[in-house]
Amino acid sequence: MTDGDNVMLDGGQLQETARRTADALPLVTNGRPFTKNLDVYKVGSKVRGLPRT
Repeated sequence: MTDGDNVMLDGGQLQETARRTADALPLVTNGRPFTKNLDVYKVGSKVRGLPRT
């Protein structure tokens, strides 16, 4: 969906885009060390979680 020049994403689309982008980057690792509903990505020394919907 678009709004003029802006692309509008719902929450699920945004999370999927973030996952695909992170997976395409070099030196990114991911897993689910805490719960099956939380994807954890490590980029360098930074750790970020994306909840599964």
